[in-house]
Amino acid sequence: MVLIELASLDEFTPNHKEFLHLLLNIMGITINRIANHMQVEKLLKESQIFTEKLQTQSEELQLQQEEL
Repeated sequence: MVLIELASLDEFTPNHKEFLHLLLNIMGITINRIANHMQVEKLLKESQIFTEKLQTQSEELQLQQEEL
């Protein structure tokens, strides 16, 4: 959650309000993209760990099979 407080000595004009509304939308989209990117990175790391484990298990099974 993000909180932004704005103050002005004069009342915000409709143009200012529109600009701020657009700016907040862009900021929200950017924050969501960053959060999604971080989730993808986390999942990629987990996938790489699982791939390494599976590779090790596969190699162990091949060695066992060769011994038989």
